[in-house]
Amino acid sequence: MGMVTNSALTLLRTFAEEAEVGRVVSAHLFARNQGFTFGSAIGGAVLLLVVTGHLGDVNLVRELIASTNAADAPAGAAEAVRSGFAAAVATGAVFGTLGLVSALRMRRFLTPARVALRGEAGRRL
Repeated sequence: MGMVTNSALTLLRTFAEEAEVGRVVSAHLFARNQGFTFGSAIGGAVLLLVVTGHLGDVNLVRELIASTNAADAPAGAAEAVRSGFAAAVATGAVFGTLGLVSALRMRRFLTPARVALRGEAGRRL
């Protein structure tokens, strides 16, 4: 999201009619916020799924957080959280790669339209 969002906004503003720019910017911000929300939800779901798979009980993570030293921590809870976080990062990397590929494909698709738009702007001057 972070690599593409500003350039996507600029691209959308380039192709939008002047009267529609406000709607386009609002729609972009809404989609961006939804992306952050869904990304966090998917990351948390993956993390909890892995923790549940390792421990069988997510409530053991509460005990891990409440413990003041390693001796009080439930056995395997820290490793389960580490594995869950690694799985969430890997999932994010997959989605990030898919987003990058689609952004590059969109760029290639829209380049001729941008060149034509620049040509029209040059003729207007």
